[in-house]
Amino acid sequence: MHVMPTDLDPLRQLLANLWARGAALQCCFTQESIDFLIPIYIGSVATDASFDPSRLSVVAGQVKFKVAEDEKAEPAIRPIGIPRDLRQPLPYLAVLMELGNESDHEENHSKIKSTAPKPAVDGEFEKLTGTWIAAAEQLETYQKQPEKKPEADVEGLKKAVKETRLAMDSGNRYSISVRGSSPDVYNILREAGIVEEFAALLKITMPSPSNQDRTMQHMHPLERLGAASNHTAWMSEYVVDTDGIDFEGV
Repeated sequence: MHVMPTDLDPLRQLLANLWARGAALQCCFTQESIDFLIPIYIGSVATDASFDPSRLSVVAGQVKFKVAEDEKAEPAIRPIGIPRDLRQPLPYLAVLMELGNESDHEENHSKIKSTAPKPAVDGEFEKLTGTWIAAAEQLETYQKQPEKKPEADVEGLKKAVKETRLAMDSGNRYSISVRGSSPDVYNILREAGIVEEFAALLKITMPSPSNQDRTMQHMHPLERLGAASNHTAWMSEYVVDTDGIDFEGV
């Protein structure tokens, strides 16, 4: 396979470099949209075929470790950093893994839910993109007006921006949403023989403290040593001996 001579924009250059190295991209923690990004190539991989960077797309993933379901998490996985052709956008895959949630999806009463886009219509994605840009510009223009604006009007325009953006992002978008962490949903754990090891990893990986916890820890540093603190949850037993200080079970 040889590379087609072409000028690459920075985003396409990044995907091409990841693909060439067989690498994925781990994104910043505590952000809303994407935790990891895996480049995929939609085209011929024959040895005599040309490698065309414009055929690169991605698997965009988000990992959650909350017990409660997060209905906003899956739509929030947006194709950020994915160059998309206005006339013929390549498909991309959004993957949501809710490891701490053991409930079933209401739509199919299963822990695994997948969705596929409707057949693409020529010019549809370009139209959706134009509608989103128009809504965003309308909101920006309205907010720049000097007079005081009714809150309901501002919220209505913000809602239009959000809805048109979601419609644009859904163009040629496939998604898989998985709940739980057992080998029943991740059969690869059983095939790889790491069922117990993965369960142990999740058990010792505590979810991040809430915003309230962080505020309390800042105001009262010793709260970090409290019995209910995530920072000491790993201790099986904490004992102070009357004859001297003794730490057991650590």
